[in-house]
Amino acid sequence: MNTGMHDTGTPQSRWRPAWRGLALLFLSLACLSLAHAQTAWERGTAEVGVIADLSTNRLDDVTVRIVDNTDTTVLAAIAQAIAAKLNTTPTDVTFAPPDPEVVHDHGIGLRCQLPLVSNRGGRLPIGPFVEALASYVHHIEIAYIIQGPFIYTGYEHFTRSDVEYTVDKPDQTTADAPQPVAFYGVHAIIRNSTLQADVPDAPPPPNGHRTLWLVLLGVLLAGIVGACVGFIMVRFLPARRAREEQGAEHDRR
Repeated sequence: MNTGMHDTGTPQSRWRPAWRGLALLFLSLACLSLAHAQTAWERGTAEVGVIADLSTNRLDDVTVRIVDNTDTTVLAAIAQAIAAKLNTTPTDVTFAPPDPEVVHDHGIGLRCQLPLVSNRGGRLPIGPFVEALASYVHHIEIAYIIQGPFIYTGYEHFTRSDVEYTVDKPDQTTADAPQPVAFYGVHAIIRNSTLQADVPDAPPPPNGHRTLWLVLLGVLLAGIVGACVGFIMVRFLPARRAREEQGAEHDRR
């Protein structure tokens, strides 16, 4: 029976399906652009999508596909390698072919859930993807879609002899949106399939932190030296003075 009642959900709850639909559209367009730009010699490309909702405690949605790859065991191994870098295990793993209206190759995709963006202090987990995919591809495109307050603190550009990546400035929703949503694009080039070291997500701490620790160490050492000197003066100096006084008394006699 129609009671005439209307939806009383909060603006945030009504907005959530909309932003997820927008996120999927963004990922589809990104994949479409990449597929059109590729030529035959450029095969060996991985496409990664991450959707993170920082306003909830749910895990992040992750999709991984390699152009023209149809081997699910390869994708499963990659998902396990990414999760191992994060000391976790992928959940809800599924495989699906791409939308033929969007992606113009036969590669299938893997979808799973992982704790990626949440509680990372403004960092995007770029290193785990690069390290897990380096032996399979030479080019990686990652699209991050993040709902909720997020301030990126990682590299804008990182380069090394074996790998290079760039993080685009984010596209963000307008201020009147019920929840902020930011879109980050990462473009990585693998120059050597055997990486020489872990790939960092963010610069190391400033030198000021190291200087502070050196100052504290210097103060600690100075305190130890001072304590030793004080012990020597208290323990041995009175005895030495007593011996000197006894010698002087003996000379006077």
